[in-house]
Amino acid sequence: MAMRLLEVTAQAGHLDTINAIADSPTVIQNIAIPTGDENIVCVRLLTRAAGRQRLLDDLHRTLRATDNWRISILPVDSTMPGREAQQDEEDEQRNRERTNHTREELYNNASSSAALNSEFLLMTALAAIVAAVGLITDNTAAVIGAMVIAPLLSPNIALALGAALGNTKLLVRGGQSLLTGILVAIAIGFLIARLTGVESISHEISLRIYSGPDSAVVALAAGAAAALALTSGVPMAMVGVMVAVALLPPAATVGLVLGMGHIRESISATGLLIVNIASVILAAQAVFYYRGVRPKSWLEQRVAGQSSLLSAGIWLSLLAGALFVAVLTKPGL
Repeated sequence: MAMRLLEVTAQAGHLDTINAIADSPTVIQNIAIPTGDENIVCVRLLTRAAGRQRLLDDLHRTLRATDNWRISILPVDSTMPGREAQQDEEDEQRNRERTNHTREELYNNASSSAALNSEFLLMTALAAIVAAVGLITDNTAAVIGAMVIAPLLSPNIALALGAALGNTKLLVRGGQSLLTGILVAIAIGFLIARLTGVESISHEISLRIYSGPDSAVVALAAGAAAALALTSGVPMAMVGVMVAVALLPPAATVGLVLGMGHIRESISATGLLIVNIASVILAAQAVFYYRGVRPKSWLEQRVAGQSSLLSAGIWLSLLAGALFVAVLTKPGL
C-alpha cells in the first residue's frame, strides 16, 4: 500500500502552519495527538503517494530552523474503510510522480542496508566460498545458492542513489562496501584455488571469463530491476539474486583463475566483472532519473545533476575500457 503516516512533532506555536500545509489533497486524515506537554504538539497525517514528497519538503522548510521538531514516516499496511486505498491506487495511475517512496525513505533504506559491517563481510565471505566451490566442481546449484545469500545489491543501489541525489556520504558508503565485498570474493577465490591446487578451468569458470554483449545486457537488466524494486516497494530479495548473478560468480572467478596462475584469463575475467558492475550502476542511475528521484532545492538538484553526469561518465569509460580489454584478451588474438 502506498499510504504513509507522517507523525509531525513541533513547538505548539507552529500548529496552525502545520495544519495549513496539511490542507492538501495528499492528506487523507489529519489528527492532533495529545503529548502531555502544552508546548509541544503532535500531528498525525495519513497521506497518499501523490504529492507526499512536496508535503514533506514544505514541512521541512517550515520546521528546520526551529527546535524540538521531528517528522517520522511510518508504513501503513492496511486501513479501513478501504475507499481511500482504492482512490490512492487510481491516483497512482495518473500521478506524474513515479515513485511510491519519498526521497528520505529511499535514502534511509539504501544507507542502512549498504553499511560495511561484520554481517556484510561474513555473508559475502560465505557466499564467495560456496560460489568458488561450485565454480570449481561445475556445481550449478551451489553457484545459484551463493547468489541467494550474497549481499551485493545494496552497495550498488547506494552508489546509484548517491549519484542521483548528489550525496557524497552515500556514494562513499556504497563504494566502500562494494569494493570491500568484491575484494573479499576475489581473495577467497584465490585462497581456495591455492589451497586445493586446482589448475584446470571448469565449464562454469569458463563461462565467466570472457565478456560479451550478453553479459552487459544481463547486468543492465539487473540494475534496472533493482532500482525499480526500491522505488516501487517491490520485495528486494529476488532482485538481489539477479544482481548477485552479475557480480559474485565473476568476482570469485577472478580470484580462482588468478590462484591457478592463468594471468591472461584473470585479466579477461576482471574485464567482465567491471562490465557487470558498470552496467548495474548505470542502469540503476537511469531508472532513478526516470522515476524522478531528485534532491529538495534547486541548488541541490544542480549539484546532483553534475554528480550524475560525472558518475555516468566514469562508469561509461570503465565499461568501454573493460570491453576493449575483453577483445584484446579473447582467445586467438
